[in-house]
Amino acid sequence: MLPFLTIKSLCEQYEAKTFTQTLDHANPGKTFSQKYFVSTDHGKKSDYLIVYIGGFTSLSASDLTDSPMNRIANNTQSPIVALENRYFGNSIPTDDLSTENLKYNTIDQHLDDIKEFIIAMKKEYCNDASKCRVATIGRGFGASLATWIHMQKGKELNIVGTWSSSAFLLSDPEFLWYDHHEAVAMTQWGNCYQYMMKAYKIIDDIAYRKDDSTVAMQERFGLNSTSGLKDLPTDFNHMFTEAISRGMRLPDLYPEFLNLCNRLNTGEYTEENAVLDLFGEFIPKFVLKEEFIYLWPHMIKDPSKNSKLAATRVEYYVKCNEMASFQCAGPNPEFRDISINPKYWTSVCTDLFGIDKLPNTTLFNQKYGGRFPPAKKTFFTHGFNDAFLEASCTLEDGSIYKRSKNIMGGGYSFDLNPEKDFDSLILKKIRIDIINAVTDWLKNDPPLPPTPTPLPPDCHEKMFSKQALITIGVISFFCLTFMVLAIILLCKLRTPKESLLSNDLTASLNSKNLI
Repeated sequence: MLPFLTIKSLCEQYEAKTFTQTLDHANPGKTFSQKYFVSTDHGKKSDYLIVYIGGFTSLSASDLTDSPMNRIANNTQSPIVALENRYFGNSIPTDDLSTENLKYNTIDQHLDDIKEFIIAMKKEYCNDASKCRVATIGRGFGASLATWIHMQKGKELNIVGTWSSSAFLLSDPEFLWYDHHEAVAMTQWGNCYQYMMKAYKIIDDIAYRKDDSTVAMQERFGLNSTSGLKDLPTDFNHMFTEAISRGMRLPDLYPEFLNLCNRLNTGEYTEENAVLDLFGEFIPKFVLKEEFIYLWPHMIKDPSKNSKLAATRVEYYVKCNEMASFQCAGPNPEFRDISINPKYWTSVCTDLFGIDKLPNTTLFNQKYGGRFPPAKKTFFTHGFNDAFLEASCTLEDGSIYKRSKNIMGGGYSFDLNPEKDFDSLILKKIRIDIINAVTDWLKNDPPLPPTPTPLPPDCHEKMFSKQALITIGVISFFCLTFMVLAIILLCKLRTPKESLLSNDLTASLNSKNLI
């Protein structure tokens, strides 16, 4: 194990480049330009290559320059390459984001992009492309892809380690655990959950009035009277709870969420006007006031690739088409309104893309592993305040070097954020554990448990039959022995009583002259 590191993240210089990528890997022909970044500060060529994979957003150099992953490059003297995913930022392969053009936005196409990218980068930045050892890193959707490319094509690409931060792995048609987890997370802060639900009950009641008070409340949160949300309480409730969720989930907003909880814990916000004043103050802190309307799913119908919500539209397509796992309330909702359910999300997918049925999540989880992927030498991390933890891998498996750490008090991808002096000791230690583990995986092959030598096919049946006969014989012997001993013991116990009973009965019959 490497020594306990205490230095701060190294700041790297990243150069933007483009890579010619295949549009449809199943039918090669058309191509598009895919953006990526590269840093060779610690080595222009190496025996190792670090590959960072973008998420559901555009990728910029500022996301990379002071990332903790730069320490791994320093430890291994490796180049780092970072790929922006298709359909995001400058890597949109089609003229627009119509449903027809989004058909190339599938998990398999993303994974094939990464495969072709790694093959090309190994040729350019590795001393020997055939022996170059690769580590994949990502956050959110990028962490999911980093995990899946390692699982499915790791041997082919010589991927030997993965840092998977806040990976979203589970496909679920009714993702109830998200709602439950948020309710549990709020109980960390005194009576925050109790008072939050009392306040939300007031918000919910006003939303369902569908009158002037509904319009007035929505205007406080940045909506205008022409938005059409007055008569759509389910949509508004989703927007409101999503704003609160962001406050809890996203690290930059976390201090404001704690402030909101502290205010609620005073018990002063139980009347309608006080509740509206409080959330009228905090909702714009969690979502810019002019952007609260963007939390309305139906706002992403615009297929223009220059739309402010282009990335959100692409993300929704992945969910509607393959992953589902929309936040839903259960039969006994703990935070969200009960109307936020699979039926609601199906209507959203139909309106946006003409998809009238949520995807087959069973097949997806069988293919990619769900929450329990057989991911060798992968380090999963997640912040407890991010309820998407319930869609990630939280169980370790030492036999395949699968690690998992939960960062209490942490939010979305806390560990891949730039390091700060005020970071908790737990967070600092977990970062160091990850950096050391991935560095070790790059440099060394840890011994895996020996794989049993398979028997020839014709021996399995014979071996099974022999073992079965031996087992049956042993069990039968012990059972018969036990039965014989039990009968002998019973006979010995019963004999004196039976003799006494016989004598008493004879005397009784004699007294009655019956014998």
